[in-house]
Amino acid sequence: MSVKADQAHLEELSETLAGFRTLLGKQQWTHNTSGILSNLHTLCGHLKTSECECTDGPLRQALEEFAHQPAAAWSVSVDIADSARQLIDEAAAYSFFSLTLLEILTAPGLDRRSQEAKAEGSYGELPRLAEARLELTISPHSARTFITRIRKAWSLNDSPSIDILGSHRRPTSCPLHRPDTFGRRGTGQGPD
Repeated sequence: MSVKADQAHLEELSETLAGFRTLLGKQQWTHNTSGILSNLHTLCGHLKTSECECTDGPLRQALEEFAHQPAAAWSVSVDIADSARQLIDEAAAYSFFSLTLLEILTAPGLDRRSQEAKAEGSYGELPRLAEARLELTISPHSARTFITRIRKAWSLNDSPSIDILGSHRRPTSCPLHRPDTFGRRGTGQGPD
């Protein structure tokens, strides 16, 4: 996937999740259930600042956490209305699809990995990503099952990874966020 196509997908993701957040804002929330809005706000914030490679780690982690949270965080809460649950399911499934798309198409060695995924069966074929996108319009639940099969064929994690090594650190080569003269990360506009 080219950088331009990658940016286009991230822009679409940002707009879609902002739309979900607007719809969710019309629901009734309590202190105990409003965490989902905070998580979505955090994810949308990472999408707005994804113009350089140093934001890739935090964006992917936020996307991963949001995509995987429905199974545990809020699905058993009786305080969340069914209409809100449906919107959250849809937003999380869309995030799961976007995470999968980014992981497949932006990692190095696409041709080699594509051949390996095809060897795992039909869910490893690239056109399955388009089918998964269409499945999102039918049901977030069936789409999630479909996406999970794709992820398995591509040998991708099924659950959020833990960032033990601190991959959120900015690379020193980032032109927007160069280190300043004191060794701290700067804004790219010289010493802070």
